[in-house]
Amino acid sequence: LPIKFNLMENKKSNLQKCELWIMREGLNSNGSSFDLSGMDRASESLKNIPILAYIKKGEDGEPDFDEHNMEYRFETDDEGNLCLKEHYLEVPIGVIPESNNYRLEKVNGHNWVVVDGYIWKSYSNEGYEILKRDEEKSVSMEITVNRGEFSKNVYNILDYTYLGVTVLGSDVAPGISGARIKMDFSTND
Repeated sequence: LPIKFNLMENKKSNLQKCELWIMREGLNSNGSSFDLSGMDRASESLKNIPILAYIKKGEDGEPDFDEHNMEYRFETDDEGNLCLKEHYLEVPIGVIPESNNYRLEKVNGHNWVVVDGYIWKSYSNEGYEILKRDEEKSVSMEITVNRGEFSKNVYNILDYTYLGVTVLGSDVAPGISGARIKMDFSTND
């Protein structure tokens, strides 16, 4: 039988700890706004969600992340109707665990949602190597909006659920300026 061996630098674990600054209260560059009460309501939905990424090669041949990559396909539903379905091309490269140390950090007058997560060293394709090289990248959260309202050209998101957090490439600006993943190489969990 063919066998594949993978030598890891940390033989104790396939996980590398990271810190995610996911989002902040107030107005964002994408025209949305979040308040503290909605952020608190959504906190439980951060448990066990994926850290996602789409990896591309740059003009120099170096790998980097991209953005929220998806495609739309025509498919037939259970009743035989043709419908347009969204398919995500991003893949999980890690996880925000149930015990994620959820906390609010106040920076420049804004409360930030900050959690701990883990990147899979072996199963992140080149994701771990990119994060090891760059140590910090922008992120964008993926959510389902349960309730929101427009007010003066701002979409106030009042109730939402987290679905995942996408790591962005160096050439992609996050919708929430300052949202990021920071690798923690001081520990090898």
